[in-house]
Amino acid sequence: LLLGHAPRAAAAAAAAMRKRSAPSGNGFSNNSADIGNRFTPFRLYTTSNDIHARRSPFCSTLREMIGLDATSTPTAAAGPSNSPPGSSELGPMKWIVIFNYLIDYDFLLDEIPELLSLDRVVVFYGSPLNDGGPLVFQRATSAADFVRLVPSDPRSSKYNPLPFKMDWGVHHTKMFLVGYENTLRVVIHTSNLRRRDFDDNTQGAYVQDFPLKDKFCAVAGGGGDSGGSEGVGVAVRQDELTRQHGESEDLYLTSSSFEEDLIQYLDTYRQTKKYVWPLEHGADTTRERIPLLLTQVLRRYDYSSAYGVLVPSVPGYHRLNNCPFGHLKLRDAVRRHTPA
Repeated sequence: LLLGHAPRAAAAAAAAMRKRSAPSGNGFSNNSADIGNRFTPFRLYTTSNDIHARRSPFCSTLREMIGLDATSTPTAAAGPSNSPPGSSELGPMKWIVIFNYLIDYDFLLDEIPELLSLDRVVVFYGSPLNDGGPLVFQRATSAADFVRLVPSDPRSSKYNPLPFKMDWGVHHTKMFLVGYENTLRVVIHTSNLRRRDFDDNTQGAYVQDFPLKDKFCAVAGGGGDSGGSEGVGVAVRQDELTRQHGESEDLYLTSSSFEEDLIQYLDTYRQTKKYVWPLEHGADTTRERIPLLLTQVLRRYDYSSAYGVLVPSVPGYHRLNNCPFGHLKLRDAVRRHTPA
């Protein structure tokens, strides 16, 4: 759940981000003349009927939402964009993390066959429906991992790593975290990943891109050489720098409330498995890469331009004071970001 807002700090940060040529809209703007340059992070999924008719500029396909297909609408930063599918300003997709309750894997692969060729795919899901679907991925690629989360299972069990059992608890988050060359795309949406949910129901999404933090841009720009990166030696790789950043004193100095809310929410999953991520930019790929937690990878990005406030819902028991989840977080967000 998100509460949309556009405070001055976020607007200024977004302007600065666009100024240094980091993608901030990538087609997610209205193409009407009067509001053609307005950034619109909240979108509706287009239906199969819309594809064959004149569809609203505020509607996008699943592939457009995650950045694989370029839209024909102008961007807030770069003007009109009619680039072909897979060749937008984002560059090639490197990795993806999928969160959903109910997934039809046949539908997912029909829509996004590129999943089988990515270097890292992680899927968090809740429903056992079509539970054999992950086998399709695992037969085709060793880069995909599937994690089922069931808070109603016995505590500290295979599908419930929590130290307690919630009888009615479910994993219901619907989100994509998509890694591109220098950008993270965050898509938080409302739809189960099955065709009838897209075709028969109205579904919406928050979509926004976030650039790398400056220290990672310096390394990326040097093709694996740190160049002028602060306090980093020559030829520091992205995975090494990512691990160092998680242990450094400036971790929270370069953070933002959106980043902390996202990381805090993912920490409630209690997932400690580390993966090898495709983070390098032309570096020596013969060297063994360092496994990293998802949260370590997400710390690489600058979320200061976020146009939303994360309001996570987490199974468990929470104290009333300073609760970072649920309706109490929503209450605090409304108080902080809306006029009295």
